[in-house]
Amino acid sequence: MNFIDTKKLNFLLEEHKTKFLLVILLFLISSALEFVSLSLMVPFMDYIFNVGDNESSIFKEIVNIFDLSKISLLYLLIITFSIRYVLILYINYKIPKIAYDHQKNLRFKIIQSYMMSFEHNLSSSNLIQLSTATLSIFTVQFLMSMMKMISNFIIILFILIFLIFFNPKGTFVLLSFLFIFYLFYKIYFKKKFKLLGDSVILNNSNVIDITNEIFKGLQEIKIYKKSRIFLNKIEKFGIELSRSETFLRFLVPLPRIILEMLIVFSFLLLVFIFYIYEADIPVLSFLVYGYAALRILPPISEFITSINVCRSATKSLSDIYFFLKKNKTKNKYVNFKINKFDSLKIKNLKFGYNNSNKYLFKNLNFEINKGDFFGIFGDSGVGKSTLLKIILGIQKIEIGKILLNNSKSNFSSFYEVASYLPQDNFIFKGTIKENISLNDDCTKEDEIKIWDMLKQVKLLDKVNQLQGKLNFKLAENGRNLSGGQKQRISIARALYHNRQVIFLDESTSSLDSESEKLILDLLKKNKSLTKILITHKKKLLENCNKVLVLSKNNSKLIKQK
Repeated sequence: MNFIDTKKLNFLLEEHKTKFLLVILLFLISSALEFVSLSLMVPFMDYIFNVGDNESSIFKEIVNIFDLSKISLLYLLIITFSIRYVLILYINYKIPKIAYDHQKNLRFKIIQSYMMSFEHNLSSSNLIQLSTATLSIFTVQFLMSMMKMISNFIIILFILIFLIFFNPKGTFVLLSFLFIFYLFYKIYFKKKFKLLGDSVILNNSNVIDITNEIFKGLQEIKIYKKSRIFLNKIEKFGIELSRSETFLRFLVPLPRIILEMLIVFSFLLLVFIFYIYEADIPVLSFLVYGYAALRILPPISEFITSINVCRSATKSLSDIYFFLKKNKTKNKYVNFKINKFDSLKIKNLKFGYNNSNKYLFKNLNFEINKGDFFGIFGDSGVGKSTLLKIILGIQKIEIGKILLNNSKSNFSSFYEVASYLPQDNFIFKGTIKENISLNDDCTKEDEIKIWDMLKQVKLLDKVNQLQGKLNFKLAENGRNLSGGQKQRISIARALYHNRQVIFLDESTSSLDSESEKLILDLLKKNKSLTKILITHKKKLLENCNKVLVLSKNNSKLIKQK
């Protein structure tokens, strides 16, 4: 089972390891009961059929020592089987319960890691793939298959131990046969399952990517009449996904079917040989091996199937491990708490993207103080949004310092005093009051405050006309609102949270000039509020007391007032 990376598995299981160990303990108890039931079966068969074989004398001696009668053996068998089957039912409930509980926790960790990470390169479709399809494959095909594999391995081991006690020579022949089959399986099937499993995850991810791109660019795709290009991609990846899934589902049970056929035909061949040569048939051995075959074939079959399924899902283990390991929250900054904003300083900032030899910023220095209306101005491509990401800690820097209140910036603390208004407004499926408060449980006082914010952004009349008013349900991405209305909802949200610093990244671009002026005047009146405005409109800079002009050749700070 070298395909199971224990280091990665230990990392993902973490606090759930004790639960998995409990299940393994239950497997051991169940298998021990299997051993006991088989051991009692030998003398019971001898009593019933009176075959008089000399084999398995060790089991007969144990019965003689305890002076067990036929009826006592029968009672013991019934009790043993009953306990074992009750235990099996409990285990069959416990395996998916633990696995799906763990899936729930892993999904939470994946989304949490994505949200808390200061830098990540996952696209939206990659995140969807990882937290849904890949996670499901890990839970169902890897984790549950691994647990079943361990369970069946323990059962097989106990049955083989019993058979060794019963008939060492015959069992050695059986083990040799199983070893030869294992070598054949390892050589022929091992790589095929991994390649097919990787292909399923990759092509499923490609389908999600293209579907996501169609969703985002549907209007342009229709206007330019390029639907066929994207449909061809969907069809191509769909064919690959279907082919991989089909072959995988075909190959998974194939080794099990081959093994069952070989065992059954071997047993029939032995009976035929005894019949042809008119040899004495060892009745007890045939009965015991026949019963053992009935008991061992299902777990062997499931064991092989579990290995195949588990092997095909190893990529899901690696994908989830590397994402969570890479994005494990590590606070690299001084851990201090702030409840007020005094200043933000950028010192000797030098930044360029890894795939470019040119620098966006060289030795950039500026300071923003409490109450400033700070403008960041420049043409498209000079780094306005990148600088904002650096200030917010979304983009990592190599050279330079970001000082918050004269201390090395702790972005988690900065977020406690800052609000952010992006150009692309964030509107989610939920009520108007949920979108403004970002809370699903608003009090009466919260609603009064929300109404006040709607009045300030001139959206009060519109909301009053809607059915349900504050409880009116907004569609995904605010599809049932105009662009200007979405922007006003975002501005109302920023005002509602009453932070000390507000970042405006082209945030009023969807508003008409009159509404834009109204919002900026509203912000300007609040002298204690620090405003950081990113814009390409020169006229808006009239509101600013400091302006950082960014250009490809030179960046300079202008103090206007």
